[in-house]
Amino acid sequence: MAAITCKCGNRISNSEVPNDVEYHAYSDREWNKILENDFIETFKIPAPVNDVWKCNKCNRLYIFDQDGRVSKIYKVDSE
Repeated sequence: MAAITCKCGNRISNSEVPNDVEYHAYSDREWNKILENDFIETFKIPAPVNDVWKCNKCNRLYIFDQDGRVSKIYKVDSE
């Protein structure tokens, strides 16, 4: 379980299970490789390459690399 502080000041944590912070996002290539099997047992589906967290206050997205470091941050534009 981990936690970070968002740029907006909100504390984001994945310690609660289930939570509204952590998203399971697969690239199209990752998902197609998983689907190459005729039958998929859910416990055999691998974790995505990158973790994606969403701040529940400002909706920023944090993309973590395979070493658990934030590699990209996306901020929602206000209109």
